[in-house]
Order: sequence, then C-alpha cells, then structure tokens
Amino acid sequence: MRKVKYRILPKGKCFALIILLFIVIGCQPTPAEDAVQQKKDHQLLEVGRKETDDQRLLREQVEAPVIYSNEINGANGAFQIRIDADVDIPNETKIPIVQVEPVDLNQEQVSSFYQYFCGDLEMYSRPLNGNMTKTAIESRIRYLMQEISELEEAGKENDPYTEECRSDLAYYQSIYPDAPETDSSVRCDGKLQRITEYSPISHKPVTSYTALVAQESDDVYQSKGYVIQFSVRNRNDLEHAIQVDGQWFMKKSEALLTYFDGRNSAFGEQSEHYRIGNLDEPVPLSISPREALERTQGFLHEIGMDNQFVVDSITLYHNPGTNPNLHNWEEYSYRIRLTRSIQGIPCAYSSLPVISEYGESWQYEQMLLFMDNDGIFLFHWFGPIRVTETLLSQVELLPFSEIMKLFEAYIRQSLLPEAESDIMAHNLTYQKYTIDRITLSLQRVQIADNYNQAMLVPVWSFYGVLDEQTPYETRTDWELPNSLVTINAIDGTIIDLTKGY
Repeated sequence: MRKVKYRILPKGKCFALIILLFIVIGCQPTPAEDAVQQKKDHQLLEVGRKETDDQRLLREQVEAPVIYSNEINGANGAFQIRIDADVDIPNETKIPIVQVEPVDLNQEQVSSFYQYFCGDLEMYSRPLNGNMTKTAIESRIRYLMQEISELEEAGKENDPYTEECRSDLAYYQSIYPDAPETDSSVRCDGKLQRITEYSPISHKPVTSYTALVAQESDDVYQSKGYVIQFSVRNRNDLEHAIQVDGQWFMKKSEALLTYFDGRNSAFGEQSEHYRIGNLDEPVPLSISPREALERTQGFLHEIGMDNQFVVDSITLYHNPGTNPNLHNWEEYSYRIRLTRSIQGIPCAYSSLPVISEYGESWQYEQMLLFMDNDGIFLFHWFGPIRVTETLLSQVELLPFSEIMKLFEAYIRQSLLPEAESDIMAHNLTYQKYTIDRITLSLQRVQIADNYNQAMLVPVWSFYGVLDEQTPYETRTDWELPNSLVTINAIDGTIIDLTKGY
C-alpha cells in the first residue's frame, strides 16, 4: 500500500486547483512540421487500414500478460524505472480509430446534473451582466450625456473623444433593457444563461459564453462552514485571443461543469492517497471500494451516461487532520476517475492542455468525482467531446513485446540521458519512477491544420509515481498526472501530449 504525499498548499487553493485552467503559451509547428504532421495523419490511417477479421480478444491479439515486471537503471543508480504493473486491456475483439470534436454542454445534460446534485436544495444564481445593474448603467448614461453636451458646447462635435463618448452612450443604452434591477441573488432554476464579460476599465464587452453559476446561499459563513456550489461554463465565441485593458480573453476555453459540497477536505494535492487495486480490500470508510464503484455506476445511470463513461480507477484519499490548511480532523474519501468509452474501448487521461497559435486551449477530456460515506461531494467534468465519424472500425496492433522494446529504447535514449545530465550538473540528486499500470486505450491526437477536430487512436499508456530529489525539493511517491510515455499501438511512434500528436 503506497501513500502518495503532496506538498501543503495555501489555504483555500484546494478546489481552485481542480477547476482552474492554466494558460500555457506553446510553440507552434513550422510549415515543415505541418507537412510532416499531414503525412503522419495519412500514414497512420494507411497503416491502420490493415484491417483484420481476427475475432480473438485484444489481449490475445497483442500477446500481452496480465502483469508485467521489469527494471531499467542508469549507470550510477540515481535513475531507475521499476515496472510492476497491471496490464489493463479492454475485453473486446476490435479497437477503432474515430474522429472527434469538442462540444458545449447542452441544457438537457446540465439539467440532468443539476437535478441530481441540487434538486432538493434552494439554490441561487447572481445575475451576470458585467456586474452592471440598471442603476449603474443609468449613472453612466447621465455622465456620458453631460460629457457630450459640454464637448459640443465647446465646439468639439467632431473630436475623436466626443465620437468615443457617443459610441459608449449608444452601447449602454442598448444593454439597459436587459440589465438586472439589482445585483442580489435570485432563485436558480438550472437554466443556462448567456453571459457577457466586460472590460473592467472601459466596461465594453469583450467576450460572451453560455454559463450557469449557482450556490446554496450568499452567506459563506453558514453554521456548517461551507456553501454548496454548481457551475457550468461553455466555450467562448471569440475569433481569437485578444488583450483588453491588460487582461487576456481567450478563445474557446473548454466546457466545464463542477459541483462542490465542501463538507470533506480529503481531496487534492494536500492529501495522501493511493490507487486501490483490490475492490474488496478493507478501508477506513463505511462503504467499500466495490460499493463506491456500484454507487458511481448508479450515478452514471441516473444522469443517462452509463453507455458513455466507465470507471477508470478508484483512489483512496486521506486527510490525517494535521495539515493546518485543512479541517483539523481525520477524513477519508474516494476519488473515482471516469473515462469516455468508445465502442467498448476507454479513453486515456491526461491533465495537459494542447495550446494553439492564438492561445486557445483544448484540454483532454476529464471526469472526476470524489465520494465519501454520504455520497458525492465534488464532481468535475472538463472538455467534453463527441464522435463525428468512425474512420476505421478495427485496426491491427503491434505485439506487446514490441511496444515494451520501444518503451525501453525511448527511456534509454531520452529520459535517462536527460536525468543523468541533470545529476551531473547537480540539478538533480536522484529520479526513480514506479510504473504500476499499463493500459491499452484511445488517445486524442490532433488532425493537421484543424484545431477543432482530432482522432482517437489506440495507444499504450504508462501510469505510476515518481520519487525525486532536487536541491530545492523532495517528491515522495508523487503521482504522475499523465502517462510517462504514450506509444501509438499501431505504428509504435511516441505521442507528445503537449503537442497533441
């Protein structure tokens, strides 16, 4: 039983870490790289087109064991990869290549989640219109009319500033009819709203999107010490990223749905945790891992998504009650990672975003829930997608033994030299990985010159933990947020998750 220990975070940052979008500015491919990517797209489909009528299970087709063990060591012993892993392969005979695209959360989906989480609660939503009420807009209109009058009396009818004031006046007059009377909360009915964001300085609109922001009460100091929250945000409508008054407004941030009941703080980076391998192992919760699995499957059925998502893994989280940033009593919970299932094949997970030329992000889809004895207290769905086309219904895969040769070659040619170079430069004391899970699943790869479409292709992923020491910190059993290496199961190429291909 391995407990994953994390650094203590500043108070109040726990939930924010789960829902925050980290904006990463990445380098874009050169024209030559684009050509290579187009060629790779074409070649991948051509290689995968070696369709077969093999009706054996995928594990038999690739000749993979149930458990795989191996060890890769550097010359000085400071670098090590120890593999003692479950080899997870879908119990299917076919694995496809499909085309997907990002989508918004529609009202039907939002209503299902809202009813499940908030159906019996008295929830409130704050009108969102740039935080401008009718009273505030009236004040600005009066000011602009007075300003224009004084400018015209001074003979400045055609002055650029006068024209700007006239434009602002027309704008505020146009939004006045739909502005809220006050900024007080109103009862929430679970309906999505069109939200407009305004520049904090000029008060002009810069972007709009469909969203819902609801909470149990305005009083954050309730006797129970927390407020239940439910929120949805869909993708922005901007044509590209723009900067207004020193703030960036990004195009197409992923659709996001979250629910948070703050009764339990055993989640996030501040808690110890370990992945559960045996659903019947004893745990310090009244519901067993198997019962947590069954409750999760019931949840998926109730919201109508039991044919779309499956449970990927169950992790036990523990707040020992000694962290000054958390409740000062001991708490436990389960983190259950859900993954989309395509024709019986689960999708791989990654916390990395792929960033386009304009800074728009396309995060890999994630669905997480945290559950304790009383039910789900945190839910997070980020970056939903939909299948638009099945490109190939069944593809031929490389043998598992060949994949492991490619894995070891990549480690020795890439990770090992980098680590040993850092060790020699005294930037790193040691680096040791433990891989406890190897999966065959579908991974999103970008289609060249089309940022809003991608393919899901078969890949091998390698998950585990990292033990590492640098002059600045020590990471003990630090859970890898992504696969250490992602290998294309068709042609054996390495997929860079930060580039998307």
